[in-house]
Amino acid sequence: MREREALLFPARDGHSPLNDSVLRVAHNKGKAAIDMPGLTIHGLRHTSATLAAQLGATLAELQARIGHSTPNMAMRYQHVAAERDAQLAARMSAFATGAPRAAP
Repeated sequence: MREREALLFPARDGHSPLNDSVLRVAHNKGKAAIDMPGLTIHGLRHTSATLAAQLGATLAELQARIGHSTPNMAMRYQHVAAERDAQLAARMSAFATGAPRAAP
């Protein structure tokens, strides 16, 4: 079993970070296999940060997750889709009126 703090994509030794060129080769193979030539590593990072924010990550947690030292940089990843905003508004309205709330 892997340790809780283990790297998700370690080098062959299992402990060192994966070399950037190895990651890019694997990424290129993967995006070709799923026929998504425009998929970028930064896009995956952006999606991860956005989903974390939508699931309740605090700004400090986002900063730690994406490695930014300032809140302003982490805020760039906190855009929200219009449908998510509508869902939050409906939940807030239900809360304010005491109506039963739907699951998030």
